[in-house]
Amino acid sequence: MTTTAEVRRTATFGGAQLAAHDHVCAFVLGEEERERLALSFFTEGLEDGEACRYVGNRRDGRRMAATMAGKGVDLRLFEVSQPCATPMAGPLDVDSLIGAAYSWSRAIAGQDRRRFTRTLADMTALHTLAGSAGFQDRLAAYEVRVSAYTTTAPHVFVCMFDFGVFGGDVLMASLKAHRDAWMGGQVLARLPLAQGARPV
Repeated sequence: MTTTAEVRRTATFGGAQLAAHDHVCAFVLGEEERERLALSFFTEGLEDGEACRYVGNRRDGRRMAATMAGKGVDLRLFEVSQPCATPMAGPLDVDSLIGAAYSWSRAIAGQDRRRFTRTLADMTALHTLAGSAGFQDRLAAYEVRVSAYTTTAPHVFVCMFDFGVFGGDVLMASLKAHRDAWMGGQVLARLPLAQGARPV
């Protein structure tokens, strides 16, 4: 008998097939690519009746919602969540970010525990914090906890990092905290996590 935790579904992100429990670091370039990938990812999910959550600037989330609504996509299972209370808030509040993810999941589980869900986080929303003390360590801690979060339900989580926004130090730190990296239409490798970066 298949249990709720064993339900397997797939999601398409930029031409790559992702499975339930995947946590992927996607490297992109520019606002156009970010929005195009996000719209495709969310439209596919919403049209299949999946709950979808966008974590990023509310302005961008609302613009994408308007675009999808204009194409007849049902947005009742779409949520926009801003990662910081204000654009200059800091330091990165890992507990609040993860807490919001679990709260959303509990709300969805209350409707249907078997529902496949997907999250896309546009990390550009955090770029104003990139130079703050301890940012890279906090970012790594967040990503490790996201990996743990994705194991709790049939869920896919994509974190987008823009080459044009973040420096190489942040990009490398993010890469070390993900098992999978996406670029140019495919998942490049199944990567070992950095030493000590274990979901807890």
